[in-house]
Amino acid sequence: MAFSNDVRDELLNLKLQSKEESISFLSAALIFCGKIVFIGNNKVTFYYVTENAGVARAIVHEFKEVFSESLELYQKKNYNFSRKKIYLLRYNSNKSANDILKKLYIISSEKQTASINEYIEKSLIAGENRCKAFLRGAYLASGSLSNPEKFYHLEFVTGYLGYANSFSRLLNKLGIRSNVLERNDAYIIYVKESESISDFLNYVGAHSNMFKFEDIRIKKQVRNNVNRVVNCETANIEKIAKTFFRQKQSIEYILEKKSIDYLPEDLREVAMLRIENEEDSLQELASKLSTPISKSGINYRLKKIEKIAETLRKEGK
Repeated sequence: MAFSNDVRDELLNLKLQSKEESISFLSAALIFCGKIVFIGNNKVTFYYVTENAGVARAIVHEFKEVFSESLELYQKKNYNFSRKKIYLLRYNSNKSANDILKKLYIISSEKQTASINEYIEKSLIAGENRCKAFLRGAYLASGSLSNPEKFYHLEFVTGYLGYANSFSRLLNKLGIRSNVLERNDAYIIYVKESESISDFLNYVGAHSNMFKFEDIRIKKQVRNNVNRVVNCETANIEKIAKTFFRQKQSIEYILEKKSIDYLPEDLREVAMLRIENEEDSLQELASKLSTPISKSGINYRLKKIEKIAETLRKEGK
């Protein structure tokens, strides 16, 4: 996950420039690494969960900047998996969390009963800067990117199907081709095309890692192209070798059972040239005839020789 973490570190170094961008960032982070809990009496609370200390600090900082309040930080070990520390950031204020979630466009401000929107509110991605902030928040919260040396795969994880579909539509609108699948009670938004992954890195501002990604991608393409050419040339060489061996066998069979004089004069010269010039191409053989002919012409004569040999074999002569 080194490449994935490099992208995360680069995004953490990018500063948000406005309160609106911070709201988009915090909303995306809550959608992709948070939990919204209904506690009765139409009240809601929430918390963020992350294994990355830098992401935890960024969420705490932006939350303080926007709401002038602090999130409570808890640390515990993840014994089930990597044994890394888990950072739980909980909103535990006397004030209503409903108001916070309305400002983050997570719950509707118009409904009397609190409910999760489960779609990305247009205000969160209004304008390029807010859209970039939202995508950065999504990646920092749950994004992962495979080592491009091995294969191409970018994905995001959320527990909300509506948000997963809405996020996939947003990516597709930006020209970043994505799909959604369900895995272990979570929803995965994934991108497989290398060009789309490169476009995502460029869009969110991870330019340094985008250039690294492109460098690896181009080198892989060159290697693949070289391998295809080598494989093609190898196949052609094998084909030529098999053809020559077949032609040589036919000529030698005629010489063994009959003689060179058994062949018509135009085929006789071709047969001798083929035996004497094993490595020559058809074009080279054609140029050595007493009366030069085309490549297709000499190929035709060699096929006639093979047919004569085949006839002799069938006749047992």
